[in-house]
Amino acid sequence: MQTLLRWGLENSNPDELVAQAQAHASQQPLDPGIIDHILGKPDAVQMKEALELALDDSKTEDERVGALDHLEMLIESIDNANDMTKLNMWTPLLSLLSPGANSEPIVVNTLWVLGTAVQNNPRAQADFLSRDPIPLLLSSISESPSAEVRAKALYCLAGLLKFSEPAVSRLEELDGWALLKRCLQDDNLPIRRKTAFLFNSLLLPATQEGDPLSPHVQRMTSTAPLARSALTKHGVLQTMLNAVNVDEPDEDLADKIVRVFLMFVQAGGVLDGPVREGVQKLVRTKGGSSETWGLTAGEWKELGQGVGL
Repeated sequence: MQTLLRWGLENSNPDELVAQAQAHASQQPLDPGIIDHILGKPDAVQMKEALELALDDSKTEDERVGALDHLEMLIESIDNANDMTKLNMWTPLLSLLSPGANSEPIVVNTLWVLGTAVQNNPRAQADFLSRDPIPLLLSSISESPSAEVRAKALYCLAGLLKFSEPAVSRLEELDGWALLKRCLQDDNLPIRRKTAFLFNSLLLPATQEGDPLSPHVQRMTSTAPLARSALTKHGVLQTMLNAVNVDEPDEDLADKIVRVFLMFVQAGGVLDGPVREGVQKLVRTKGGSSETWGLTAGEWKELGQGVGL
């Protein structure tokens, strides 16, 4: 080894080595475009570019929808969703929902982006809620003739309301419960299912745990007390009962509705009058088997106890 090292030193040209080192040092840095091509652009850059394309009405509908689809994929990451405020994305996205401003596919995909951004993400929920989007979402649900638009608006609204007491309070201010009650009677079955699922999510228990990155934002707040009150006050419970008291109720819808009743009593709610009697009848007729409409025998028993059986 020492012999080989000695041979290398003796047969090397110091001047040539210096020249090679200087030539290497003088090389130009890689073009950023080449780096982007090799490694890919940062997510924040991709998000901004996707939004710019989606907002550009000189582009084709397919191009704009494709950009929104790519943006939705990026904001599936909670970190990316939390960057939407820093990147000033909420207000431009809401502008795409203005009545008559854009085609149905663009509206649908915009609602999809917004709904995905706030899913189980309290920081994004708070940022989005600060733009007061609920009136626009309710308008999309009530006025659009498109079942797909209404369904995606419900998806977005459900994500915004879940574990967010301020959002549920705003819904009450806007008489949104009356609209959701009508959604239970929508001609479109998937919309009826989504509405029942939304009620279910509002009765879920939550913990009061602060967000260390945003101390002013509650990670989760219990919406159950507000939901219990609103479901009773606005007659939603009776409407749900009517939806399952038909000859051949949709099993998935019935599953979601009876689970709302179960979670209602689990959350401390009291069923009175015709609703109480109707649920008692359901328990007697449907609760005898091991599992009906997704409830176990034990859950049927618990529901029965909640209505005095």
